[in-house]
Amino acid sequence: MYLGLYTDQSNPKGTKLGTPQLLEQLPSLASLSTSEQQQKLTDLLDNHQLDTPQRDDITFMGIRL
Repeated sequence: MYLGLYTDQSNPKGTKLGTPQLLEQLPSLASLSTSEQQQKLTDLLDNHQLDTPQRDDITFMGIRL
């Protein structure tokens, strides 16, 4: 898995999403389709950021082995 600035995005209080919060969500995504995973990860980020502007481009790439 590669995360490009996904976990660095801040909320209105300035708190970053962080790797631990993302890792907590990953097991529940494993059985979902790629499009469902994408939606869940987008929702996680949107719910964290709220009105906070995006800091930079975000890259999230996963590879199934």
